[in-house]
Amino acid sequence: MNNQMESKRPIKIIFHPRRDSYITEYSNSKNYGGAANLFSNRFKGPEDKYRSLIQFDFTCLGHNYLPPGSDIVSAKVQLYQFRNETARTTTLSVYMIRQNWHEFTVNWNNQPLCAPTPSGRLQMEPGYTGIIRLEITELVRGWYDGSIVNFGLMIKGSEDSDGILGFYSREHADSTLWPKLAVEYHLP
Repeated sequence: MNNQMESKRPIKIIFHPRRDSYITEYSNSKNYGGAANLFSNRFKGPEDKYRSLIQFDFTCLGHNYLPPGSDIVSAKVQLYQFRNETARTTTLSVYMIRQNWHEFTVNWNNQPLCAPTPSGRLQMEPGYTGIIRLEITELVRGWYDGSIVNFGLMIKGSEDSDGILGFYSREHADSTLWPKLAVEYHLP
């Protein structure tokens, strides 16, 4: 990057989900694609895990798009957390989904495959609610340049102890609380 580009402030653009849902091991064949909330981590016991799935489409949403040749500086998934029942610090991880899934048919039994390692992580403190941000810049660069297929993200808690984490989905009545993908970039 040249000195002129370094001195310019990046342009920030926000994308909302194209689709989102959560899945639960306890109700393993039930779909929650129309739910106003998303959940991750473990609720009550080792066979009661929850995971959230989100896909952002930032290639062409009307006038809200990244111009060709742009340099992505930062990309963060932003979630509004309204529920946190963890008793200790818990890791929240975001994984690249590797196959297609459908918002109104996905469930625990047919959940899509994910990458084995997370694209981003965040330490969640017990009881915290409010905005959280998971940095996924490298993954978004791959989506943008076409080297990675964008099937979306799976958000998982550590799943090793009870403590459900709840976030608002794109079906929530207040759109200011929806999940977001915040991308900062420089024009070519």
